[in-house]
Amino acid sequence: MIFKILSSILAAVFALGSVNTVLTPDALDNAISAVFGVPVFSTSVNEKFLEDIDDGDVAAITPESGYCKNLIFIFSDENASAFAVRKMFINEPATLLGWGMPADLYVAFCPYSSLGKTRQYCDYLTENYDCVAFASPVYAFHKTPDYTPNDPFSSTGKIIYWDENSPSEEKWWLEAIDARQAWDYNSYFKNVKTGVLDCGFSLEHEEFSSKITFPNKRQEKRNISDRHGNHVAGLIGAEHNNHLGMAGVVGNADLVCVDWQPDKNTRQNWNTSIHIFFGVIDLVRAGAKAVNLSLGSSGSIEEGSEGDKFELWADSVIHSALISALLGNGYDFVVCQSAGNGNKNSEPVDAKYNGTFTGITADNAFSIRFGVSKQDILDRIIVVSAARNGGNGKYTQAGFSNVGKQVSIAAPGAYMYAPVGGKDEYDYLSGTSMAAPVVTGVATLVWSVNPEFTGAQVKKIITDKANSDAVVTPLPESSRKFKDLDYIDYNMVNANLSVQAALLETYDMGKVKGVVEGCDEITLTQNGKKTVYTVIPDGSFGFVAPVGKAVITAVSYQGEELFTSEITIEKGKTLDLGTVTPAPAQDDSPAQP
Repeated sequence: MIFKILSSILAAVFALGSVNTVLTPDALDNAISAVFGVPVFSTSVNEKFLEDIDDGDVAAITPESGYCKNLIFIFSDENASAFAVRKMFINEPATLLGWGMPADLYVAFCPYSSLGKTRQYCDYLTENYDCVAFASPVYAFHKTPDYTPNDPFSSTGKIIYWDENSPSEEKWWLEAIDARQAWDYNSYFKNVKTGVLDCGFSLEHEEFSSKITFPNKRQEKRNISDRHGNHVAGLIGAEHNNHLGMAGVVGNADLVCVDWQPDKNTRQNWNTSIHIFFGVIDLVRAGAKAVNLSLGSSGSIEEGSEGDKFELWADSVIHSALISALLGNGYDFVVCQSAGNGNKNSEPVDAKYNGTFTGITADNAFSIRFGVSKQDILDRIIVVSAARNGGNGKYTQAGFSNVGKQVSIAAPGAYMYAPVGGKDEYDYLSGTSMAAPVVTGVATLVWSVNPEFTGAQVKKIITDKANSDAVVTPLPESSRKFKDLDYIDYNMVNANLSVQAALLETYDMGKVKGVVEGCDEITLTQNGKKTVYTVIPDGSFGFVAPVGKAVITAVSYQGEELFTSEITIEKGKTLDLGTVTPAPAQDDSPAQP
């Protein structure tokens, strides 16, 4: 009988489609679910119910954490049939509201408004239905962007000269991660989409020409431009070589964006995990590989507030289930999330209290998919702390940045210059919100070298100590409010070394390095093809190139040839040319008698 109903629905929908309907999985599932009760397509999403959730649906547990009354998440088992799920909803008082099938996720209205009874009901569903892998209440928090918006600074003007050894002013953060050298490999970069889940984006800004798209019409319609969202997007992908403003980490960025704040007309006080869930689902479903989340909850967490911390822990369990479900259905990605900007007084706390993905540990990681391990989940999460410029190539932890073993890597996050709105507005902002997109940009570059990399490979390359040339030292003891935290050294993310590592893993290449003074570029000629590599101000250079014979040439600022040499590049090996001494000028005058 079920299949007869389904056939009838499909026939009716196809008939409509022949007239004026586009037959997408979403459209079909919307029609099918009206009678069948549940969707049947594994890629469809129905999230219209999100617009109806407001602060009135949230009950506070503590002053800073809460839950959505009468709402639950249900993750279906990977072997569950649509018929089995439909039967559950027929037998139970829970009413299906929407779904995100890339994660096998259903959102339902349940008859219980207290948290205790809602938890009991979720446990009952999980224990008594084989089609249910995991059910949970929907939590809510006072999530905020992880930046310090009250500390803007004016631009100092355009900077002409680069100095990676002593980063300074507007582009210090690009110098600190050796972005110029990474851009030398532009010819190897393939198009990879980057996901940005943030506060809203300006389509008119001069740095975002045709760079920003949305996963669907609903997300496009609810987008509202915001300083924070524009700043984050700009750090990742502001236009290169347009002689305006600044440049992002990724020159050819393809940004897929979602405004994560829950209401398009009024900025609500509570932010639910359900909005984050569907934002991530939409981005991953749209093809985003590296997903940036510059948000968190630690700013509202009081030291010693065990209630808030328990709910954050429970929320992290749910988010690990989301990752496992997406991985199990063939989607691969990494999530780069800010470590958080301390408590309400900007005093660093443990990064695990920033919530969402930062709190997922080996102890609470929860997989609902066979073949997806806890480590697989952890390998898709990069937690980023913020570094400040200490001068002369030294970096220290920013005074507001959360700490602890949950942090994967550090990135520049203080006094970052990027777009904030309008068509041509820029400003300096600080925060771990600014550090996370730097790492997201590097992840995008790494993945663009080889789109076949797994998320685990991308994280390993970025966070490998061998692919960093600087250390971010912790706060001095005198500046530590909470003495019992883990204050440790973090590696500074390095775009150049990460891209080089990706190239060495993907192609037959070797490395060439050396020192030559008086020029800023080295030219390598192989098989008639010329490639230009950057020389930093102290005269040092280091690059990877295909194996084989080549000619390397350096030309002075005045256009004089400093040296040229034939070299042989071997796979996986480093050719060290040492300090190259320019050849003496030739004297063509006749010999004296």
